[in-house]
Amino acid sequence: MLSIKTINSGTREEEEYYSEDESLETEADQQEYYTQSHSATGKLTQAVWHGQGADHQGLAGNITKAEFKELFYGYRPDGVERIRGDKPNPEDQERLGHDLTFSAPKSVSMALELGDDLQIFDDHMAAVKECISEVEARYAQA
Repeated sequence: MLSIKTINSGTREEEEYYSEDESLETEADQQEYYTQSHSATGKLTQAVWHGQGADHQGLAGNITKAEFKELFYGYRPDGVERIRGDKPNPEDQERLGHDLTFSAPKSVSMALELGDDLQIFDDHMAAVKECISEVEARYAQA
């Protein structure tokens, strides 16, 4: 199932919800990568970069909170150059993006939970990435 929500600036709780998401990697998580084994749960909840926009910005792998916050507020990952340009009126709301939430059917979630084969998850992620690529090709705009 797919649900879509427009994200606008000006609502602090909504902005914090997205910019503090637990699936975003922190510097501490990056350090732990080399010292601990990865669990299936970590793989299932980690946000990753995908698409031509990420490729163009040189973003790959797990999404860090710092990178996400810069892009979320309209800046390149270096935090210096604004992608969207200056707002004509600083008091106006900005459309920060769209939240596309993909949910697997309950039967898929149950099969994943009860089995120890992550192929189900990999197949779901492949389908999600294919859908995101289609959305990007047909509807993405800036």
